[in-house]
Amino acid sequence: ANESNKLNPSALIDLFEIDLSEILFERGINPALTTSNAKQDQSSIFRFHNSINLTTSNLTFQGKVYYSLPIEVKGFEFSGSGPLPQPKMRLSASEDSSKALSLLRCQIAKLGDIIGAKMTRRRTFLKYLDEINFLGIDKPVGYEPDSTAEFPRDIYYIDRKVSESKLILEYQLASLLDVEGVKLPRRTIFATKCTFCY
Repeated sequence: ANESNKLNPSALIDLFEIDLSEILFERGINPALTTSNAKQDQSSIFRFHNSINLTTSNLTFQGKVYYSLPIEVKGFEFSGSGPLPQPKMRLSASEDSSKALSLLRCQIAKLGDIIGAKMTRRRTFLKYLDEINFLGIDKPVGYEPDSTAEFPRDIYYIDRKVSESKLILEYQLASLLDVEGVKLPRRTIFATKCTFCY
Protein backbone atom coordinates (compact mmCIF):
# COMPACT_ATOMS: atom_id res chain seq x y z
CA ALA A 1 0.00 0.00 0.00
CA ASN A 2 2.85 2.38 0.84
CA GLU A 3 4.59 1.72 -2.47
CA SER A 4 1.43 2.18 -4.56
CA ASN A 5 0.78 5.59 -2.94
CA LYS A 6 4.22 6.97 -3.76
CA LEU A 7 4.66 9.62 -6.47
CA ASN A 8 7.21 7.43 -8.28
CA PRO A 9 6.38 3.81 -7.41
CA SER A 10 8.38 0.87 -8.68
CA ALA A 11 7.17 -0.77 -11.92
CA LEU A 12 4.03 -2.88 -11.46
CA ILE A 13 4.49 -6.48 -12.60
CA ASP A 14 1.57 -8.71 -13.67
CA LEU A 15 2.19 -12.44 -13.22
CA PHE A 16 -0.22 -15.05 -14.59
CA GLU A 17 -0.83 -18.70 -13.74
CA ILE A 18 -2.98 -21.18 -15.66
CA ASP A 19 -3.72 -24.19 -13.45
CA LEU A 20 -4.87 -27.33 -15.30
CA SER A 21 -4.74 -29.68 -12.28
CA GLU A 22 -8.54 -29.80 -11.80
CA ILE A 23 -9.12 -30.63 -15.48
CA LEU A 24 -6.43 -33.33 -15.39
CA PHE A 25 -7.96 -34.78 -12.20
CA GLU A 26 -11.47 -34.85 -13.74
CA ARG A 27 -10.09 -36.75 -16.74
CA GLY A 28 -8.33 -39.28 -14.52
CA ILE A 29 -4.83 -38.00 -15.24
CA ASN A 30 -2.62 -37.75 -12.16
CA PRO A 31 0.83 -36.32 -12.99
CA ALA A 32 1.98 -37.10 -9.42
CA LEU A 33 1.99 -40.83 -10.25
CA THR A 34 4.31 -40.51 -13.23
CA THR A 35 6.49 -37.46 -12.60
CA SER A 36 8.50 -35.73 -9.90
CA ASN A 37 7.05 -32.70 -8.07
CA ALA A 38 8.95 -30.21 -10.26
CA LYS A 39 7.85 -31.85 -13.52
CA GLN A 40 4.30 -32.28 -12.22
CA ASP A 41 4.14 -28.56 -11.46
CA GLN A 42 5.40 -27.71 -14.96
CA SER A 43 2.88 -29.99 -16.68
CA SER A 44 -0.19 -28.75 -14.77
CA ILE A 45 0.57 -25.11 -13.84
CA PHE A 46 1.85 -22.67 -16.47
CA ARG A 47 3.35 -19.41 -15.21
CA PHE A 48 4.12 -16.40 -17.38
CA HIS A 49 4.38 -12.62 -17.43
CA ASN A 50 3.80 -9.97 -20.09
CA SER A 51 6.27 -7.33 -18.87
CA ILE A 52 8.21 -7.55 -22.12
CA ASN A 53 8.73 -3.77 -22.15
CA LEU A 54 10.80 -4.21 -18.96
CA THR A 55 12.51 -7.52 -19.66
CA THR A 56 12.33 -10.34 -22.19
CA SER A 57 13.81 -12.78 -19.68
CA ASN A 58 12.00 -14.97 -17.18
CA LEU A 59 11.08 -13.56 -13.76
CA THR A 60 11.19 -15.37 -10.42
CA PHE A 61 8.78 -14.58 -7.59
CA GLN A 62 8.41 -16.69 -4.43
CA GLY A 63 10.87 -19.16 -5.96
CA LYS A 64 8.62 -19.85 -8.96
CA VAL A 65 9.71 -19.02 -12.53
CA TYR A 66 7.36 -16.98 -14.75
CA TYR A 67 8.18 -17.18 -18.46
CA SER A 68 8.17 -14.11 -20.68
CA LEU A 69 5.28 -14.40 -23.16
CA PRO A 70 3.41 -12.01 -25.42
CA ILE A 71 0.06 -12.09 -23.61
CA GLU A 72 -2.70 -9.51 -23.28
CA VAL A 73 -5.31 -9.73 -20.53
CA LYS A 74 -7.81 -6.90 -20.14
CA GLY A 75 -11.20 -6.30 -18.58
CA PHE A 76 -10.47 -6.74 -14.84
CA GLU A 77 -12.21 -3.49 -13.89
CA PHE A 78 -14.91 -3.78 -11.22
CA SER A 79 -17.89 -1.45 -10.99
CA GLY A 80 -20.37 -1.00 -8.15
CA SER A 81 -23.27 -2.16 -10.29
CA GLY A 82 -23.88 -4.36 -13.28
CA PRO A 83 -22.48 -7.79 -14.12
CA LEU A 84 -19.19 -9.22 -12.89
CA PRO A 85 -16.18 -8.51 -15.12
CA GLN A 86 -15.37 -11.05 -17.85
CA PRO A 87 -11.75 -10.43 -18.84
CA LYS A 88 -10.33 -11.66 -22.14
CA MET A 89 -6.95 -13.33 -22.43
CA ARG A 90 -5.04 -13.35 -25.74
CA LEU A 91 -1.95 -15.53 -26.15
CA SER A 92 0.45 -15.39 -29.06
CA ALA A 93 0.47 -18.82 -30.67
CA SER A 94 3.23 -18.33 -33.23
CA GLU A 95 5.64 -21.15 -33.99
CA ASP A 96 8.65 -19.28 -32.56
CA SER A 97 7.03 -18.88 -29.13
CA SER A 98 8.74 -19.99 -25.94
CA LYS A 99 9.01 -23.53 -24.62
CA ALA A 100 6.40 -22.82 -21.90
CA LEU A 101 3.78 -21.81 -24.48
CA SER A 102 4.64 -24.87 -26.57
CA LEU A 103 3.98 -27.06 -23.50
CA LEU A 104 0.65 -25.30 -22.91
CA ARG A 105 -0.34 -25.81 -26.56
CA CYS A 106 0.55 -29.51 -26.26
CA GLN A 107 -1.70 -29.81 -23.19
CA ILE A 108 -4.51 -28.01 -25.06
CA ALA A 109 -4.12 -30.47 -27.95
CA LYS A 110 -4.04 -33.45 -25.55
CA LEU A 111 -7.07 -32.33 -23.52
CA GLY A 112 -9.04 -30.92 -26.45
CA ASP A 113 -9.32 -27.57 -24.68
CA ILE A 114 -8.66 -25.89 -21.35
CA ILE A 115 -12.19 -24.67 -20.57
CA GLY A 116 -12.58 -24.71 -16.79
CA ALA A 117 -8.88 -24.12 -16.02
CA LYS A 118 -8.13 -21.67 -13.22
CA MET A 119 -6.35 -18.46 -14.25
CA THR A 120 -4.77 -16.36 -11.50
CA ARG A 121 -3.40 -12.86 -11.93
CA ARG A 122 -0.82 -11.86 -9.33
CA ARG A 123 0.53 -8.32 -9.07
CA THR A 124 3.59 -7.03 -7.29
CA PHE A 125 6.21 -4.34 -7.76
CA LEU A 126 9.56 -4.87 -9.45
CA LYS A 127 11.46 -4.01 -6.26
CA TYR A 128 9.91 -6.99 -4.42
CA LEU A 129 10.94 -9.73 -6.90
CA ASP A 130 13.40 -12.43 -5.84
CA GLU A 131 17.08 -11.53 -5.75
CA ILE A 132 17.95 -14.07 -8.46
CA ASN A 133 16.32 -11.73 -11.03
CA PHE A 134 19.06 -9.14 -10.58
CA LEU A 135 22.24 -11.22 -10.56
CA GLY A 136 24.86 -9.33 -12.55
CA ILE A 137 22.66 -6.31 -13.28
CA ASP A 138 21.70 -3.13 -11.45
CA LYS A 139 18.95 -3.53 -8.88
CA PRO A 140 15.94 -1.18 -9.01
CA VAL A 141 15.86 1.89 -6.77
CA GLY A 142 14.83 0.98 -3.22
CA TYR A 143 15.22 -2.75 -3.91
CA GLU A 144 13.96 -4.89 -1.02
CA PRO A 145 12.99 -8.47 -1.92
CA ASP A 146 9.75 -9.45 -0.20
CA SER A 147 7.90 -12.60 -1.26
CA THR A 148 4.79 -11.59 0.73
CA ALA A 149 4.34 -8.18 -0.94
CA GLU A 150 1.58 -8.60 -3.51
CA PHE A 151 -1.90 -7.27 -4.21
CA PRO A 152 -4.90 -9.56 -3.60
CA ARG A 153 -4.99 -12.21 -6.31
CA ASP A 154 -7.57 -12.08 -9.12
CA ILE A 155 -8.86 -15.62 -9.67
CA TYR A 156 -10.91 -16.43 -12.76
CA TYR A 157 -11.79 -19.54 -14.75
CA ILE A 158 -11.49 -20.00 -18.50
CA ASP A 159 -15.12 -19.92 -19.61
CA ARG A 160 -14.96 -20.22 -23.39
CA LYS A 161 -12.68 -19.96 -26.39
CA VAL A 162 -13.39 -16.74 -28.30
CA SER A 163 -11.11 -17.37 -31.27
CA GLU A 164 -8.17 -19.46 -32.41
CA SER A 165 -5.84 -18.93 -35.35
CA LYS A 166 -2.23 -19.70 -36.24
CA LEU A 167 -1.15 -16.54 -34.44
CA ILE A 168 -3.63 -15.93 -31.60
CA LEU A 169 -5.48 -17.92 -28.94
CA GLU A 170 -8.19 -15.88 -27.22
CA TYR A 171 -10.24 -16.98 -24.21
CA GLN A 172 -12.96 -15.31 -22.16
CA LEU A 173 -12.61 -15.58 -18.39
CA ALA A 174 -15.34 -15.63 -15.76
CA SER A 175 -15.45 -15.50 -11.99
CA LEU A 176 -16.36 -18.67 -10.09
CA LEU A 177 -19.97 -17.48 -9.70
CA ASP A 178 -20.29 -16.88 -13.46
CA VAL A 179 -19.03 -20.26 -14.67
CA GLU A 180 -21.73 -22.42 -16.26
CA GLY A 181 -22.74 -25.57 -14.42
CA VAL A 182 -21.79 -24.34 -10.94
CA LYS A 183 -24.49 -25.24 -8.41
CA LEU A 184 -24.87 -23.94 -4.89
CA PRO A 185 -25.52 -26.55 -2.20
CA ARG A 186 -29.22 -27.37 -1.97
CA ARG A 187 -29.80 -26.72 1.70
CA THR A 188 -32.35 -24.59 3.48
CA ILE A 189 -30.73 -21.52 5.02
CA PHE A 190 -31.97 -20.19 8.36
CA ALA A 191 -31.03 -16.77 9.72
CA THR A 192 -30.44 -17.88 13.31
CA LYS A 193 -29.76 -21.65 13.07
CA CYS A 194 -26.94 -23.76 11.71
CA THR A 195 -28.51 -26.51 9.60
CA PHE A 196 -25.87 -29.02 10.73
CA CYS A 197 -26.71 -28.42 14.39
CA TYR A 198 -30.45 -27.99 13.76
